[in-house]
Amino acid sequence: PETFKGDTRGLLGVWDDDVGNDFIARNGTSIATNSTDRQIHSLSQTWQVTDAESIFFYTEGKGASSFSTPDHQPSFPDENVGRYTAKQIDACGGDSNCLYDSFETNDLEVGLATRTTNTQLVESSNTLGLSPPTMNGSDVIEATVGQV
Repeated sequence: PETFKGDTRGLLGVWDDDVGNDFIARNGTSIATNSTDRQIHSLSQTWQVTDAESIFFYTEGKGASSFSTPDHQPSFPDENVGRYTAKQIDACGGDSNCLYDSFETNDLEVGLATRTTNTQLVESSNTLGLSPPTMNGSDVIEATVGQV
């Protein structure tokens, strides 16, 4: 609800319409909005949930850490510039997601499929507007731990 505006914190930033305070690490430190992809990734790692913090139920022997690979270092798109082939650049037409996916998979068709999907998502988003849906009814959700 709108009453939460300005009172949220997390991986997606602060819900207050100020993009300048969206890159805040879990410990409260921040990075610039024009940070590199590697810096943004490092910041996002600070928000990883531990087994003790997770609110989810897992099968025996599993926990939040079962689905985490903290040592994984992805390829960062801003570090791939200059490594794309002329064919990728020509086919993707400047679409950074197309370039990244075709580079990472070494398959131009994957990149082109990404570009098509992104175009469709942008069109849908423009049609639906950028605000969340309006929901009618109670603004209270009740849940009981251990019940489905």
